[in-house]
Amino acid sequence: MASLKQNRFGVFYVQYYTEKGQKRKSLRTKNREIAKKLLRQFENTQDLVKSGLIDAPIIPAKAFEKYLQGKSVKDQVILRYRQHWHWIESFLQERSIGLLNDLTAVTVSEYPNWRQAAKKTIQEELRLLKSIMTWLTENGYLRANPVNIWPKIKTTTKKPETIGSYSKGEVERILAHFNEHPAGSALSFLAFTGVRRSEMEAICVADVDLEKGVLRIKSEKTATMTSNQIRYVEIHPRIADMLKTKIAGKAPDAPVFPETQKHRPAWLTQLLETACRQLKIQYRRVHGLRHYWITSLLSAGVPLAVVMRMAGHSNLSTTQKYLHLGEHHHGWVEKI
Repeated sequence: MASLKQNRFGVFYVQYYTEKGQKRKSLRTKNREIAKKLLRQFENTQDLVKSGLIDAPIIPAKAFEKYLQGKSVKDQVILRYRQHWHWIESFLQERSIGLLNDLTAVTVSEYPNWRQAAKKTIQEELRLLKSIMTWLTENGYLRANPVNIWPKIKTTTKKPETIGSYSKGEVERILAHFNEHPAGSALSFLAFTGVRRSEMEAICVADVDLEKGVLRIKSEKTATMTSNQIRYVEIHPRIADMLKTKIAGKAPDAPVFPETQKHRPAWLTQLLETACRQLKIQYRRVHGLRHYWITSLLSAGVPLAVVMRMAGHSNLSTTQKYLHLGEHHHGWVEKI
């Protein structure tokens, strides 16, 4: 039940109650007749929301905070999200979008011209907004995503030669170079599991099942719902003994690769770049090891859908980009 109230300045507001207690909403008018009409509109809207005929109003700032609460990411990632959100929120305010329910594809299409920033920056900001809208839909806050078309931002890398996969021979030379180095086990793990670097850093002892020969990977980057938050990757014979040594005598929640957390984020990158220079191999970033793993599986004839699930891709089109040459999937990785 909502009631009409007036503050000491003569401005009318609606007082109503929710499960969390008493609430109020300003009507921004001192005219009683207008206030009564707005009260009736408010009550009609509340009735429609309760009956499930329309979505509850979604305030952008509150939606963003709820989205963050559902993410398990590092503080530096949260900071980047907040920086992106600052610009998104400014855009919404300038376009008078007070509720995400009112967001449209037409409005979103205006963002790149409004932002006037680097293409990669715009791409990341729109990706965040799209992720939030998808999350709201999948969690029942929206019955349907009001934005059905998103701008496609084409970006180019400054060093295209660093994009792509290492060859099998190059990977073998790199791993031999790091054979006695503290970073050797981490690089071997990346090359024979295809996980992302952030996923490797998050792996703990409990995620390694040597008896079944599988790894449990938390797919934080592409997870959109409970069903795809976890994926399983078969343990390649080349890293089985190394993992057995790494987890021996450690607590279930202990990190498998603590050495990656003791150094600055660029530690592996700088080591690999230096090694490639010494070995006269074209440096293709740490991600090139993941690229090698995916490409090798596809070249060996492993079904596209299987590779997609093992790699943690959100769709087949992402996996298909590697075709330029939930379950446990046994026997595939030995094809590498």
